[in-house]
Amino acid sequence: MIEFLKKSAFLGLGFAAITKEKIEELSKKIIDEKNLSEDEGRKLADELHREAEIAKKSIESLVEEFVKKSLVKLDIPSISDMKKFELRIRKLEELSKNLNKEN
Repeated sequence: MIEFLKKSAFLGLGFAAITKEKIEELSKKIIDEKNLSEDEGRKLADELHREAEIAKKSIESLVEEFVKKSLVKLDIPSISDMKKFELRIRKLEELSKNLNKEN
């Protein structure tokens, strides 16, 4: 029964975006409605916190990967690409400056 309640809570609240206060509020509501012991309630709240953090990290990872793939598809250079370009330009400018001095 508690597993079902936890899974329902995860889905019903868009778990990755839940704040600590909302998790505690939900936990208290479930504890009151299902007459859970203080220990069971604390375990439920702790697990909800852990699962929220896991969901948040998972979504962050998915978004990061999506952005990276989108940048590649749109042929937009990354910051590291831009740094390489800057270095190359500096080297070419220096080479050009040296060649101009020789002439």
